[in-house]
Order: sequence, then C-alpha cells, then structure tokens
Amino acid sequence: MNILITGSSGFIGGNLVSLLRGDHEVRGYDTKEHRDILSPRKLSWALQGCDAVVHLAALPGIPASLLDPVETFEVNVRGTLNVLEGAREMGVRRVLFASSAAPPVTPYGAYKAAGEAMCQAYCRSYGMETVCLRFTNVYGPGSHEKTSVVAEFCRAILSGDPVRIHGDGEQTRDFVYVEDICRGLERVLEAPGESISGKTFSLGSGVISTVNTVLRRLEDTHGEPIHRERLPGRGEARVGPTDLKPSWKAFKYHPVISLEEGLRRTYDYFKALM
Repeated sequence: MNILITGSSGFIGGNLVSLLRGDHEVRGYDTKEHRDILSPRKLSWALQGCDAVVHLAALPGIPASLLDPVETFEVNVRGTLNVLEGAREMGVRRVLFASSAAPPVTPYGAYKAAGEAMCQAYCRSYGMETVCLRFTNVYGPGSHEKTSVVAEFCRAILSGDPVRIHGDGEQTRDFVYVEDICRGLERVLEAPGESISGKTFSLGSGVISTVNTVLRRLEDTHGEPIHRERLPGRGEARVGPTDLKPSWKAFKYHPVISLEEGLRRTYDYFKALM
C-alpha cells in the first residue's frame, strides 16, 4: 500500500512511519520538511499515486487553541479540508483522520468535531472511505516536545525538579502507549472498507488511571522519592474507560502495552535524552 502520513515528523507520525515502513510504501508530509498543510498544490502533488492518507498534522492541545483560535482553525480545519479535497482530486481511496476525545466546548475540540463532520460529508458525497479516530491520552517515546502529563512528569523527575500536580491528582485519564495507537492505525489501513468507511472509532487503552497512579509508577521506575508540588485544580474532568468494543469488532484493535511497561519505556527514552 502507498501511504501518505501528514505530520510525519511529529510524535505519533514518527512512530507510525517507523512501524509501517517495510511493509508499505510510506511518504512523509510535514512542515519540518517545508511541506505546508495549507498548500493545496503541494498536497495534491504529494498525494499522487497514494492508496491512503493518515492525517495527523494539527496544532495540538486545548491551551494553544485558546491562545490563538484563528491560527488553530486554519491548520486544523482548513488543513483537513485541503487533505480531503486533495485526496478526492487525486483518487485516494481511504483517509484516516486523527480526531480527539476533547469536548467541543473549546476551539480545539470544536475544530476536531468539524473535521469529523467534513470526513462524513466526503464519505457520503464522494464515496471516499473516511475513518475518524478519537485518540485518548497518548504517551511514549518521541514525545519530548509534548506538554502532556507523562512527558512533563518525566522531564521534571529526571531534571530533579518538583513534579507539579494540579488539584488532588485523582483526575482520571485513559493513557495509551503510542505503539498501541500506531498498531491500531495499521489495522484500520488494512481493514475491509465496509467495516470502517464513514465511521468513528475510539483508540485508547480501555483502562482509566489517575494522575497520582502515573506518578507512583514513575517513582517506582525512578527508584527514589519524588518531590511533589501541589497547584490549584483546573476543573479537569474525571473520565470513564474508553469503549473499545466497536474498534475490536471492526478491525481487531487490542492494546497490549500495560501502563507500567509503557511508563518504564517512556522514562528510559527521556533518560537517554538527558
């Protein structure tokens, strides 16, 4: 299969390129390679001869979208439209869209919801096999530029700085290891069209963990007590487990990396960078 990956130099994109290369013909498309997601001409050129595109390129995170909603719109909404339209023009059969479980009460969540709506429209209007995939909290090697909980904790621990925890630390998340996400994307790429086309699926671990649990696991790996700094809470939701039954039924998605193992690998990755 000939696959284009937008955001190929990013956290998930870099891991996905490494996984797929060997079994598939993989092309990367990323601003770090001077390939602009807002350039329809460049996208159309890159999409020539592709069977599928995995659209990961985006400005990530709720805080960034709150600071600059207009720029986030341009990249996350107009960029997604450019990918869909380029795929239609070039006859690309399948488009995977990296969505989010973030609620649409922030610009980031709203723009991801808009991306899902556009994917549905292109599926129904043009017969394109679009698939929307809602990622939970992804962590793992390659996340050195991320501001996620696990990445921030690893940096603080290895730098000897206090680990900052907002609120009581009992807020829950579905933390999923990046390799499991990439394996899920691979299964979607190879799945029969009738089982996935025009649908939305969640990709996570299916297990909820508190922020405190993550820190305790990292403390065990570190082997020394960690100094904690408590900050005011930010009203963060306490989520329930992700329903993975539809993903299993459609393309046999089954995460296998435990939180303990994933955190150990991530800690070792950050330690090697220090």
